Amino acid sequence: MLVRDIINESRMGEMEGDLDGLLMAVRANNVSDIDSDKIVSQMQKMGYSVDAASLVDLLQDNPLIQTATIDNIQFKHANPYAVSGDEESKVKNQEKVKSLAKKAAAKGIKK
Repeated sequence: MLVRDIINESRMGEMEGDLDGLLMAVRANNVSDIDSDKIVSQMQKMGYSVDAASLVDLLQDNPLIQTATIDNIQFKHANPYAVSGDEESKVKNQEKVKSLAKKAAAKGIKK
């Protein structure tokens, strides 16, 4: 494997991680769908060269996404990262997801 291939794979993993963090933050705010352009814009602010078509490709197997088109992204109704339990646990989990998403976004902004 060439060094270039290793770097490209590493960068792709970072991008997918940042995208997941961004999607979790949106989903944690009980948003059921969002314009693809808004996610593209945020990813570009994080320093990634992405357009709506490539975003749709990235979201094909994402467990948070019901459907993804060039115009719109629809989230699945059930949150696969949610932990069943009492209301207090759910609130703590939502706060943790928001915190992790903010860290991922801040990391992207510093790049």
